[in-house]
Amino acid sequence: MLLYARRENEEFRVCDIRAQMKDQLTTLDFAQRLWQLFRALISGTIDAFRKRLGETAEMIMAAIDDRIEEFFVQAL
Repeated sequence: MLLYARRENEEFRVCDIRAQMKDQLTTLDFAQRLWQLFRALISGTIDAFRKRLGETAEMIMAAIDDRIEEFFVQAL
């Protein structure tokens, strides 16, 4: 990956590209951890309405999870 990125961006050194990739992965890792916190809050809120929503509560969480997964896959 580093060599491919180097070929695409000849003005950068390999160490610069590696640092850039590391920064991007660190940002994604932080976003994923932050998402887990938000997911817990959202899930807890939806659980409070589970009796009224019934099966819809699971559908909502599944839809949210699908969208977030798409986001992280696209970010890679």
